[in-house]
Amino acid sequence: MKILIIEDEEAIRDIIAFAIEVQNKAEILNAINGANGITLIDSNPDLDLVICDYNMPVKNGAEVFKHLIEKNSTIKYVSCHGESVNKIQETVTDHKPFFHITKPDICEGIEELFKILPKNKEAETTPKTRFLSVAINIIHKIGTCPGDLYININDEKYIKVYNQGDTFGLNDLNKYKDKTISNLFIGEHDSKKVLEYFENSLKTLLEDNKDASASENVNKLIKMNSLISSAVNTYNINPEVAELTKKSIEFTVETFKKNDVVQGLLSSVFNNEESYIAQTSTISSYISCAIAEQLSWNSDINCYKLTLAAFLHDSTLESHQVTDYESIKAIADGKSKLDYRVIEKYKQHPNEVIHVIKQLKDIPPEIDKIILEHHEKPDGTGFPRKLTHQNISPLGSVLIVALDIADFLYLNRKNIASLKNEDVYNYIDQPIYQVGNFKKILVGVQKLKLF
Repeated sequence: MKILIIEDEEAIRDIIAFAIEVQNKAEILNAINGANGITLIDSNPDLDLVICDYNMPVKNGAEVFKHLIEKNSTIKYVSCHGESVNKIQETVTDHKPFFHITKPDICEGIEELFKILPKNKEAETTPKTRFLSVAINIIHKIGTCPGDLYININDEKYIKVYNQGDTFGLNDLNKYKDKTISNLFIGEHDSKKVLEYFENSLKTLLEDNKDASASENVNKLIKMNSLISSAVNTYNINPEVAELTKKSIEFTVETFKKNDVVQGLLSSVFNNEESYIAQTSTISSYISCAIAEQLSWNSDINCYKLTLAAFLHDSTLESHQVTDYESIKAIADGKSKLDYRVIEKYKQHPNEVIHVIKQLKDIPPEIDKIILEHHEKPDGTGFPRKLTHQNISPLGSVLIVALDIADFLYLNRKNIASLKNEDVYNYIDQPIYQVGNFKKILVGVQKLKLF
């Protein structure tokens, strides 16, 4: 299908194009006004559809419609504007548009339009094999599409948006970021190259470099965190991912034992291109181990537990398209404007992570408990189980506080150089934490030396 979008506002053109992409595969042309649109109509007789705004600076929608009528064109004309459909018929009285989309309900209008259009069977795929979610930043790092890539419309419908071997450059990455899409999907049979990328990248990061600076080691940790999270999200825990996860956690624990790591941690972590989740997961893994040390809870096994929990606690979020601080914070505070089904599914992600990590062999006990508790609050207002401080485990309490501190540092990342240790304590010294194990943890936070 070949579609021409005539719209003078770029943002609206992008919304229409995306809504079309979601419904079906199509070749899309763009025009910035009616005159430009008429030129493209005349030079592209194989067009199937024109979606056209009404009010534009050079020739309006009615003039475009009249041009199609005068040519006896079979191209279907769809009006898309905030006016009534009758607006266009004030000028064109003897013909009606094929369909009308009322702004701002563009996505809903496109969906209804495609219900009455002939189906493009080549663009639809009913998954007979398993589809895997792949983060767009991973695809960008690979550089070319490792297989055919799809957008997931619902449980049974995937639409192809890239062919195997297509370049996936910065413009592609930003296009999907702007649409708040963090993942595309690949058939399991095509996913070998993605796994190879994870394996090779992690092996490179795990290579021992005794001369690496604190800053270089921190950058390694952040990249490992991001890669492990994406690998778990794509493959769950298969044998290859399990082994790489284990080695990465061991490397992280050993790195934390070096006295100079904190010097490079905060100065490097927020200058890194990785995501909010990768940044705060890395910080919280260090802070949780540092708090445990101040409380004399810092056995090797406890540090391993806290680091693994911090690395994996949000590892399934990529598949929920909820990965930024603002969206996560709004849900936690009960102020999110996302669809309630998205919110409820998000609130179950601790249970999803537990299901994933059960596939890891020889993991220490209590890991599942720590991860399951990371969104709980001492006063019982957290999720998924609304536990109070009496029922939250000691190490779970440590991770909760460490994640809160990590968010504080993330919010102040532009002024990180001016922060002091007392700023962290003053932030975390809240009434909600003046109970049970949390009160003890505040004593450990007061002794932290992050700056």
